[in-house]
Amino acid sequence: MRSRFAMLTLILGTAAGGACVGTQAGSSVPMTEADRAAIQEQLYEMEYAWIAAYESGDLSALNEIFADDFIYTVPDGTLHEKAAFIALAEQNPIDYDSVRIENMETRWYGNTPVVTGLAVSYWTEEGAVQRGAGQFTNIFVERDGRWQVVVGHASGVQ
Repeated sequence: MRSRFAMLTLILGTAAGGACVGTQAGSSVPMTEADRAAIQEQLYEMEYAWIAAYESGDLSALNEIFADDFIYTVPDGTLHEKAAFIALAEQNPIDYDSVRIENMETRWYGNTPVVTGLAVSYWTEEGAVQRGAGQFTNIFVERDGRWQVVVGHASGVQ
């Protein structure tokens, strides 16, 4: 059985958004600050949608979240490609009392956004409220008019 912290790493991140908000991510034309602000808002919403998809067991939403060449590193150093990562979510559902994301920020490298943050989860075990936290990094690309995660990483936080 995986630890609750290991399972928390499955829900750190994003869900695929709809149409892109007027970016030129595939071109060499720089984005405006207004473009970046709008995309950042969309990506933050996607981070929460990933949590919702995981908690509801919406595997089709998780499939849309991740690019086909997606890879994720969990705290023990294991790398998971898309199918394996989604299978972990299906095989190991966790019932959290709540999950919140703190200190989310976006850094831009050209037209590539990198979102970092801290996911904090709470659950009740043997009558006591427990807490787990993990720092995450998710790298996005725009493909076919929507943003997807291509690389993600989670690390445990005390």
